[in-house]
Amino acid sequence: MSNTINMNISGGSASFGPVVQGEGNVVIVGSRVNGSLNHVQKSGANEALVKSLEELHKAVFEMCNKLSEQKQSEVAKDLESFSTEAVSKVPRKEWYELSAKGLIEAANTIGQMAAPVVTAVQAVLALM
Repeated sequence: MSNTINMNISGGSASFGPVVQGEGNVVIVGSRVNGSLNHVQKSGANEALVKSLEELHKAVFEMCNKLSEQKQSEVAKDLESFSTEAVSKVPRKEWYELSAKGLIEAANTIGQMAAPVVTAVQAVLALM
C-alpha cells in the first residue's frame, strides 16, 4: 500500500489520505492529522497560534511523504499531542516539549524537510 499522502485545506477544514498499512494494523495517518488540524481550527485559540499550527500541519504533512509507514504513525501522534497541548487553556509543558522534540527529530532524519518543520515548531512554541 502506498505511503504517499495528499492534503487539502480549505474553508476551515482539512482532509488527508490515504490509509497507511503498518505493523499488521491499519493506521489511518491522514485521519489522525485531519482530526488534529480540525481540532485546532475549532479550538477558539488565538488566530496567530492557529495559523502557526496550520503551517506546522502542512510542513509535517509534506514530511510524512518521506517517512516510513511506522514513522508516519509516530509523527502523526506527536503532531496530535503537540497541537492539543498548544490550544489547551492550560498547556502541559512536558507534553508539548516531548512532542515538539519528536517532530524535530523526525524532520532531522530526512534533512531537506527539516527546516520547514523546525521553523513551524519554533513559531508555535514562541506563541505559547
